[in-house]
Order: sequence, then C-alpha cells, then structure tokens
Amino acid sequence: MKLSALLVVGVGANIDKWESWKLKHARHYEGEAEELHRFKIFLENVHYMETSNSRTDRYKLGTNQFSDMSNEEYSRAQCNCDIARPSAGVQVDASKMVGKIASSIDWTTKGIVTPVKDQGSCGACWAFSDTGAMESAQALYHNTLTSLSEQQIVSCYGNGKGCQGGGINNGFTYAEQTSLCTEESYPYTATNAKCKLSSGCDTGLKAGVVTGHVNVHKGDENALMAALNLQPVSVGVNASEPPFQHYHSGILDNAACGSNHNHAILAVGYGTEDGQGYFRIKNSWGQGWGDSGFIRLARGIGGLGQCGVLSEPSYPTMNSAVLV
Repeated sequence: MKLSALLVVGVGANIDKWESWKLKHARHYEGEAEELHRFKIFLENVHYMETSNSRTDRYKLGTNQFSDMSNEEYSRAQCNCDIARPSAGVQVDASKMVGKIASSIDWTTKGIVTPVKDQGSCGACWAFSDTGAMESAQALYHNTLTSLSEQQIVSCYGNGKGCQGGGINNGFTYAEQTSLCTEESYPYTATNAKCKLSSGCDTGLKAGVVTGHVNVHKGDENALMAALNLQPVSVGVNASEPPFQHYHSGILDNAACGSNHNHAILAVGYGTEDGQGYFRIKNSWGQGWGDSGFIRLARGIGGLGQCGVLSEPSYPTMNSAVLV
C-alpha cells in the first residue's frame, strides 16, 4: 500500500508494525482499498490489546494470524466446529480412581503429548481434540506416541463433512470400530476430501484399542482435575470473544470470555501461579497463536469455568490388552 494512503488515516507511527506483521504472516491483499480496510481492523485490534494489557498483568494479548480480522469474521471462521456431545458415555468419578489429586500436573513434560497442530480454515477442532486425547492415551497405555490422522476422521466419519464441525466424542466413537491411520500416511488437507481408506495407510491406532469414553461431570472443576491425573482430556470452550482471539500469554481470567462452547481443544494439565489456579490447554491453531499454541485458563471461576472449559470434558478409555 502507498504510504500516503496510510498517513491519511493518521496512524503513520504504526506502519512499521503493520508491515512487519504482514511479512510474518505472508499477507497479500487485492488492491489498496482492501489493504486499508484490513489495516484499520488491525489498528482497532492493537488498540484493544494495548488497552487490555494496561489493565492487567495476569495475562497479555498480542498479535497473531487473526489480527487483521474483525471479531465477527474470526468467530465465523474459527469458532463453529464444536457441537454438544452425545449423551452416550460412561460418567465416572475420577477422584475415586486416582485417590489424592496432585497439586499440579503437566502432561507435556512427560512425553505423551504430540506437538501443536494447525486445523487451518477447516472447522475440524473436534477431530484435533479427539486425536490429541487418543494419542496421549495410547502413549500412556502402550508407551507409543504416534501422531494420528485428523483428515481420516474429517473425511471418513459420518457424512464426510468434518470441516463443518462435530462433537467431542465423535472421534472416539469412530476409533472404536475403525483403525486410525498415522498422520504421516494420511496427511491433513483442511478440506472435506473424499475418504481414501481404500488406498490403504499405516495404522497408528488399531481398532479395538479405544473401548469407549468417559464424560467428566459438567461444571465440576475437581472432576476435571481428577480426570487430568489420569490423562489429557478433550474439552469444549467458548473461543469466540476477543480475549481468546488475541490471547498471547499468562492466565486468562476475563468474564467476557463467555461459556457457550463452540471450539474443542485438549486440556493437558493444571497448576497455580502467583496464587491463581489454571488449566493448561493445547489448541489446534498452530504454534504462532497464544503461548506457542497453548493457553492457560483460570480456575476457581465457578459455573462452567473460564471460557466454558467445564462444559463438556471427555476422554477415551483404552484396552491395554489389545496390541497396537
């Protein structure tokens, strides 16, 4: 864009920040008018971040791949992939299974969580949440950490339109009857591509290893903590509000986050920092979002928890006797 066009709106001091952001995220726009439109949105978002950051030290907001999108655009694009979980599924009081609940736990430090992935523009968060939980459960039960194929679930489960969203537990249900391919042999394309199982793949998780799933008690923080003492847990959250969109680091504690879950992610632990409890969450928006792809959500909020993290926790059960 011409420098003069930006200066007209009285924000010349932010041009370098804008140009650096475009370069980092490989942004190219169709014409000067579109770029000016995006630049104005970028400035509004930066102003929101700076205002928020001046009010709290508990968490910080920052630019990411969504910084040239209005909150409405971002919400439509990224926050429509999780629907309510089915009622089927065993409910277990995990606290009776683990005894004393640890004061903190982080499964990413124990070698049973795969690296952060990126769902792109496909609404397949539910598939990423479920594969993440199954990858970690398999690593715990079978001592094998294997990245599983989200694309297989997106393309082959149900009507093969997984980019339009799905429910937590759907991936678990699918894996009970169907072997899951490795990520490498059935790579992700972020599309509703036709199911390609007929052409074969390398098995990453054998059918029959997943025996079902457990629905953690809704709205029960202690129940989720107890479940996390067993393994990582799929959770639903409200990701549509600005604090989540622009999250960068720290413990997110903001009532504006809401609780109407529209995004599925993976809880990998919990802890306490400076007296504030939190749940640590692995997202599926790449390592450039948030804290290297993770977010920490405040505990002790009540109700359905920060951003609704207590709205539908669930994890897969495994048959340790079935060989992978």
